[in-house]
Amino acid sequence: MQITSEVVLGPINRPRWKPGGMSQVFTGGQLSWSRHDPEFKELLDTRGRDDAESPLGEWTRVDCLCEGGRITVRVNGATVNECRDAFPAAGKILLQCEGFELFVREFELHPLKK
Repeated sequence: MQITSEVVLGPINRPRWKPGGMSQVFTGGQLSWSRHDPEFKELLDTRGRDDAESPLGEWTRVDCLCEGGRITVRVNGATVNECRDAFPAAGKILLQCEGFELFVREFELHPLKK
């Protein structure tokens, strides 16, 4: 897998997505969103200060728009990541939850309108 994204270095010298940042190619690793809280502790039922996810007990809507080699991810309407030149540009759809349970209420797949 390979993507290119616009990034800035965050408080702990990790790249985070930010429109207008320097262009960087990724072949692995983690790319945080621009308002990621570096003091966030990944514990059950915790949230960062500017978290785009819904509070506990509410559903979170994730929209992943893939068009050619461009991917845009929105969480509850807030764009949290964008990349271009994704390779491969087609393949399987996988859901990832980085170590926690994942509850899916509804999963929809739609072709993009021309």
